[in-house]
Amino acid sequence: MISEAAITGKPIYIADIPAKKNDHRFKMFRELFNKLNITKNLNEKIEIWNYQSLNETARIAGEIKKQIS
Repeated sequence: MISEAAITGKPIYIADIPAKKNDHRFKMFRELFNKLNITKNLNEKIEIWNYQSLNETARIAGEIKKQIS
């Protein structure tokens, strides 16, 4: 649901809950969204920030159009 919320461009805080198993993909996903300034840890100072909202549908459609052309 994090990626769906990222479409809005609104700040997203995530609670850092330890995983029951070591899921590398989930860890990489969270690290990427943090690096892109989309998410922040809920333990951090509450603030408002901006980031470029994700629109993967439009991005992928553009890639497909390039490949077809």
